[in-house]
Amino acid sequence: MVKRATPGRPVDRDKDIVILAAAREILYRDGPQGLTMDAVASEAGVSKATVYSRHPNRQALVRSVIHAHGEEITAHFAVIPESFDDARSALVHFGRELLAWVTSDDHVRLMGAIAATRALAPETIREIYVNGPQKTLEGLAGWLEKAGDAGLIRCPRPTQSAEMFVAMLTGIDLVRIVYGLPCRHGGTELRAHVGVVVDAFLCLHQTELCREGRERKSSSLRGDSR
Repeated sequence: MVKRATPGRPVDRDKDIVILAAAREILYRDGPQGLTMDAVASEAGVSKATVYSRHPNRQALVRSVIHAHGEEITAHFAVIPESFDDARSALVHFGRELLAWVTSDDHVRLMGAIAATRALAPETIREIYVNGPQKTLEGLAGWLEKAGDAGLIRCPRPTQSAEMFVAMLTGIDLVRIVYGLPCRHGGTELRAHVGVVVDAFLCLHQTELCREGRERKSSSLRGDSR
């Protein structure tokens, strides 16, 4: 008599969430060198076998943590806006999320750990870069390209424009982190800085149609105030 194969036990999604949350906490608290499978299992309250069943090694776990965080930051680019104002709103939300992360204690500790350690494998550092900053930049470039195709902005070189936007946004704060100085843009300063950067960026990328529309709106507002 041939036994029929029975389906395996379904994956517990709650454990997936708990494991990733534990790994993220350890990564940003103790640095990449502190992110071991044993540490994650202990922090998550699961067995090491459970961690390995979802992530075959530490490098894959680092990749998953950084990728998930990047998805959170670029979530506002899931939908292509229908107007210039929608595009501005999406960039503002993205800018606030990204700058809040860059200036956070978690990111400062992570950068310090990467710079200080000599035992960390080069491929692990590369995983952090590829699945963090590079993925974020690619997501922004893809969104800018689609917004350009929709005629909302003028963006013939989306990758270059994405790099420009991120540099304008994070500029001096990244330099201050390297020198161990506190970031300039936090709290209310962060929101004001993001607004200035987004408006300057869009001024460089607006189409003639958008420019004419903004000028008409500005003229109308001046007329109403008389």
